[in-house]
Amino acid sequence: MKILRGLVISSAVVFIGLALVWTPAALSGEGKEHAKKDKESTIEWSSLPKAVQAALTKELHGKKPEKIEMESEDGFVAYEAKAKIGGLTKEFKVTADGRLIEIEQKLNAGKLPKALSDAIHKRLPGAKLEKAELVNLTYYEVKVLIDGKKQTIKLLANGRVIKIDD
Repeated sequence: MKILRGLVISSAVVFIGLALVWTPAALSGEGKEHAKKDKESTIEWSSLPKAVQAALTKELHGKKPEKIEMESEDGFVAYEAKAKIGGLTKEFKVTADGRLIEIEQKLNAGKLPKALSDAIHKRLPGAKLEKAELVNLTYYEVKVLIDGKKQTIKLLANGRVIKIDD
């Protein structure tokens, strides 16, 4: 398997009980084990790995974050820092080796683009939009060959498969 490239995608994630990817499995509750964190704890700046400090310093333009948490899920460790940048609250998730894998920005759910609110109401009639975030998420796209057939797999940095295309 060869990693072709890491991509950053932007998507608005509306928190009304939905999973990140709208699929029948996600909506039915299958795969909940992926959402459960093994461990989450607050951590001080001085305790961060140097690579994490460097990545956060770059993203935060030298400002110190309001809060930092270390998350461990299925053996995958990441650090999440919360800070106000230009008056907006953002959260930055960085791997232990300093790779930025996610940025979240709080949004006013009532001011989502019309295409998003229309899609939500079409899929979930009667849904009330409560909270929303703009999420910039890094994932990897890998081309594989299985029994002579080419496929593309999209994965998050923690190894969770997002999608497999034929």
